[in-house]
Amino acid sequence: PRRDIAYRIHHRGGTMRFVENSAFPMRNREGVIIGFRGIGRDVTERKRNEEKIQYLATHDFLTGLPNRQLFMNRLETVITLARDDDKVRPTVFVVDIDRFKHVNDSLGISAGDTILLTISRRLHRLLKPQDSLSRFSGDQFAIMLLSEQDPARIAAVADAIRQAVRAPITFAKREIVLTPSIGL
Repeated sequence: PRRDIAYRIHHRGGTMRFVENSAFPMRNREGVIIGFRGIGRDVTERKRNEEKIQYLATHDFLTGLPNRQLFMNRLETVITLARDDDKVRPTVFVVDIDRFKHVNDSLGISAGDTILLTISRRLHRLLKPQDSLSRFSGDQFAIMLLSEQDPARIAAVADAIRQAVRAPITFAKREIVLTPSIGL
């Protein structure tokens, strides 16, 4: 007997369904298996809900960026790789938006959300596919570079981060200019 055999079915139209089957052998009088009988069920909705829950547990709700937990898991993996391969040398930046609480308190949460979304998009554009950006907490982002190892290039990325945060953001006909604190 086999229970909960899970697989995906790809339909011609491009849709995908998730199915689970359980199968039980049918035997003749001599005990030889002559076939199987089973039960199948479509578990697509459950699977999608599980994926959504997993996504929400590892990503920031506002920006869609990986959260602190996922970032730390990725960092642990990279550190393990770096122990075995001296070519893997991650660089981690922690970027904090200075006086963000004051802006959020004086202009409102929607202004704060707009600012965080804008900054997250700007920071994301600076990265290469192998790099990682995360929203660590309210106004704090973490960046892990795998694409740069040259100190001069890393300094250039830090400067680009500073410029991306400092570029004015317009909200409700007001221009907001922020500054970052960056730890490396």
